[in-house]
Amino acid sequence: MIAVILAAGLSKRFGGKKLLKEIQGKAMVLHVTDLVGNMDFEQRILVYSDEAVLNKVKDSCGCAYDYQFFYNRQAEKGLSTSIRLALETLAGDNKDTGIIFFVADQPFVDETTVKVLCEAYNEGKGSIIVPLYGQNRGNPVVFSNKWIEQLKNLEGDVGGRIIIRENPKEVWEVPLVDDRIGRDIDTIEDYHALFR
Repeated sequence: MIAVILAAGLSKRFGGKKLLKEIQGKAMVLHVTDLVGNMDFEQRILVYSDEAVLNKVKDSCGCAYDYQFFYNRQAEKGLSTSIRLALETLAGDNKDTGIIFFVADQPFVDETTVKVLCEAYNEGKGSIIVPLYGQNRGNPVVFSNKWIEQLKNLEGDVGGRIIIRENPKEVWEVPLVDDRIGRDIDTIEDYHALFR
């Protein structure tokens, strides 16, 4: 399994350096990079657009996690550019290799959740594995290698949602009990709500 962390968003709705905001004494981005770093992945990729985010991650983990870092010069064109950049760097050519996409503003995803998603993929439940938080699909999402070209062809500020929607027979949903795990922090209000 290859892990991709998408951390190049411009945080326009948040109004500041969202990924550096602290949650439980640690920068938001580090919750995700530490999680991925401590799990067994064949390859770890972080796509970023802010040098401060890169420096925070490097200062925290050094090279211990064996990350590959890629700067997205086109981040203003949306999420699809980060996905494309990550996929162009993949080392594995094994058709059975899965790619799990994390978003860096989802700090409560835990190892148990990731393992359940990866196990569903490894058991052949579907070529796309999606967590279900209540009635809502969320992240992280696993795609098999067969979707690489379609993912590379995405345009604008969209992730793999359109591929998921257009290929329902390929999708396996994994219901998760704790909705908090799927919470992402999009606005300053979302952030402040964590402390209420």
